[in-house]
Amino acid sequence: MEIMSAPEMAILPSGIVLPHHCNPTAGMPNGRIVIHEDTNGFDVVATRDIGVDELISFNYQSTEYDMSLCGDARCFGEIRGYKHVPVSRRTDIAATSSLLLINRSLPVTRAVSLGDVIASDITKVDVESEPGMAILPSGLVLPHHCNPTAGIINGRVVALSDMKPGEQLTVNVGVLRCNLPAPFQCHCGCRSCPGKIAGFGHLSADEQDRLMFLVEPDVRLQAAESGRIVVRSSAPHVRIDD
Repeated sequence: MEIMSAPEMAILPSGIVLPHHCNPTAGMPNGRIVIHEDTNGFDVVATRDIGVDELISFNYQSTEYDMSLCGDARCFGEIRGYKHVPVSRRTDIAATSSLLLINRSLPVTRAVSLGDVIASDITKVDVESEPGMAILPSGLVLPHHCNPTAGIINGRVVALSDMKPGEQLTVNVGVLRCNLPAPFQCHCGCRSCPGKIAGFGHLSADEQDRLMFLVEPDVRLQAAESGRIVVRSSAPHVRIDD
């Protein structure tokens, strides 16, 4: 069995590939894989029920005493995913990286001041395709945070705080709809985090007041018509007519 040629895959002599999984579907009887050369088959033992079309996988830590690093001068060390790649190294893999990953982790590349317009001419924001994400028409993906670095106001992404190069753009997805089609759990850890993000109409009166300046008029109208809004705002540039 060969592992080092593909660190995330175990390649058997027959060409069969077993992916790694920390909760594997299979293990080896007596600690070894038995290859049947006449049929190119092999013996593994199911460690749990396996559904139709589910991958056969096993935990490499049960077979490999030491999985060394690749040894290349450009080695990233521990491989944990795109999110954990240092910003300074992302250009090394940009040509082969998924655009969704790049956009999801997109940091600002210059210093940004409170009130700066980062993007404009935004006609629609997709919050339905992926819960916890605001996807702009350009493909830019802005993850949710209850204390975001930016807001979507009148078709523009506006900085809500000063930002240094490398900081991530985030928005409060919960204010973009009165009722989110797919509520999600937030784990941002900030003091104002309600835990479950279900939409503007589900926030407390104080939170609605605090975030009113980030809410588009159609969302406020829908919240008012459904009786899910406290008709007031302490923001000086928000006017609510009777």
